[in-house]
Amino acid sequence: EALCLERSRTFASKGGIGVPTLTEMDQTAENIQKLPYMKTSKLLSKDGVALIGDRDEFSNEEFEHFEKCIKEMMPWKKGPFNLFGIEIDSEWRSDWKWERIAPNLPALKDKVVCDLGCANGYYMYRMLELEPKLVLGLDPNLKAWLQFQAIQRFSGAENLQYEYLRGEQMDMFPQMFDVVFCLGVLYHTPDPIGKLWFVSI
Repeated sequence: EALCLERSRTFASKGGIGVPTLTEMDQTAENIQKLPYMKTSKLLSKDGVALIGDRDEFSNEEFEHFEKCIKEMMPWKKGPFNLFGIEIDSEWRSDWKWERIAPNLPALKDKVVCDLGCANGYYMYRMLELEPKLVLGLDPNLKAWLQFQAIQRFSGAENLQYEYLRGEQMDMFPQMFDVVFCLGVLYHTPDPIGKLWFVSI
């Protein structure tokens, strides 16, 4: 109940979202719900690209609907992704950042991880190869949340979860995380040092 209330408060705080945008998001959400549930045979990364699904896992009709959903949700901030053969040229080359930090990552196997400011979950999917117990993404970006929901209909990655919450609402999960990622977030905050202190407690 408390979590639902916090989600509602987060959405209410995004009061700048206009009715046309909300209507568009509602339509996108309805289209996502029409996509089939399946567990894809492909879930990996190659050359920095998060590869999810093969084209032949869809019927022609299903693929057309999926492609429509993907295009409705453009632009995709984090990436790159390849979803069932559709290459998504994301605005940010998140793979470059991952390559820089990868040699210094702590062991994530069987760990509970938070991806603070996860956007569409690109880094969460990259973490899968390190076998975490759970990765919880937090982000108040509605479009990014929809992008993640579309991917999750096929990924079969049950250890990835996404909450539509702001970073300061991390205190709803006290002493829960072994590792916290905060990638591309600090420069958005007025007090980066304070943010680091907050996520460390």
